[in-house]
Amino acid sequence: KPGKTDVFWRNIHHKTRQNWVKLMCFGGISIIKRAKTNIFCIFVADYNYMQNSFEELCMNNIDKIKDALRVGGVLSKETTVSIKADDTGAGTQIDLVVIRNDNIVNLCEIKFTTSPYTIDSNYYDLLQRRIDRLRELIDDDNKSIHLTFITSKGVKQNRYSGIVQSEVLLDDLF
Repeated sequence: KPGKTDVFWRNIHHKTRQNWVKLMCFGGISIIKRAKTNIFCIFVADYNYMQNSFEELCMNNIDKIKDALRVGGVLSKETTVSIKADDTGAGTQIDLVVIRNDNIVNLCEIKFTTSPYTIDSNYYDLLQRRIDRLRELIDDDNKSIHLTFITSKGVKQNRYSGIVQSEVLLDDLF
């Protein structure tokens, strides 16, 4: 049984005479692209799936994420991290960690938003705690941790956004 996204997709596809290309569908999200342009449309059938679907899209395109970071030729291991609270600190969950053979670790935050993501003081503190907890987990002084945001619309520049060392956008995945 087609959902609202499928019906809308068929309607837009028919009306525009195939000027749109359906790129993929994860959970409740369909991503389409206007042919011969960099214009993307994202249709969400159920907003509960937005973040999870975007994370799944990113996990299935790690090579493209590495290319966007300009480290496509560097060997790496990728994982998610969940650290339980203990005597040394609060627990945390990290969407994606890219452990590269060039002694850099990308701590990746994956955020799906309809406008540039804003980092406020509370989230800045949370990010700093995640970096600290990951540094404890890695326990290797030779490795540098770079905070990377993978977002649909980028990170809004403000007094807290300087903590982000690199960004990957939805456009980079296609």
